[in-house]
Amino acid sequence: MNKMNLDKLCGMSSIFGLILSIVGLFKTDGSIIVAILSVTSIIFILLSLYFIWHYGKMKKYLDCEDSIRKIHNSLIYDFQNIKQQDFNGIILYLTNICTAISEAFEIVKNTKIGVCIKYVNGEFNNPYVKTLCRDSHSNNQRKELDKLKDEDYIMQNTDFAHIFKLIGQQVKPNKLFYCQNRLANKHQYNNTHLKDIELPSGLFDYYARRSKWPLPYKSTVVVPFLSSMGNKLDGFLCIDSSNSDCFIKDKDVAILQQIALFMQELINYVCVNHLQNN
Repeated sequence: MNKMNLDKLCGMSSIFGLILSIVGLFKTDGSIIVAILSVTSIIFILLSLYFIWHYGKMKKYLDCEDSIRKIHNSLIYDFQNIKQQDFNGIILYLTNICTAISEAFEIVKNTKIGVCIKYVNGEFNNPYVKTLCRDSHSNNQRKELDKLKDEDYIMQNTDFAHIFKLIGQQVKPNKLFYCQNRLANKHQYNNTHLKDIELPSGLFDYYARRSKWPLPYKSTVVVPFLSSMGNKLDGFLCIDSSNSDCFIKDKDVAILQQIALFMQELINYVCVNHLQNN
């Protein structure tokens, strides 16, 4: 039995003991002391349950961060060998990295997490993004979506445009992200794949928008890949979920930014040596 399960068992045993004590108190003569002790015990039980839940959540994040460290170590160890592979070999490696990131976040979220890497391509004044790779699970589900001929212009997609504008304003790197839950409720959220779909746009059309929502995700976090000089946008690292309330900005953004920083050198190498003419 690991330490986490042992701590939970001890906590639940204490709560069970308190419940038995309360039952015993009520079998004695009712008094104000019994009532006070009962209320105090109930409050203690509720607090104990909360701290047990919170401890379990924190433990999952620690496990997630441990998985992220393994990804980092893999990137450092494999980088020189990966540079010697052809484009398909690099894409396979990045797909495996995306799958590892997906599995790391699923430890915390208890739901499927989609991960993809987008790279910036195209016109200088009106850049667009293309999907470089996805995790193996979402790749099977969304490969047809990626084959669509419509270009994902940055300024037509709220998440990419938000980050792009912040880069132009030269804000601090830790502020360069887009994190949003309940996308179906955001009447001002734009996405290339929504442009041909008539979604209600009123402030009070939440339920109507949700019933017609066509995208396979309802929550997302996006962070940029920036060159070492910090002034060139190579692409984006994106995670998403079909859960409407999946991500916690204060925790998940920092983790994803850390991963993007680990991956930046490899992404820049791919962009410069394999994608700049595409």
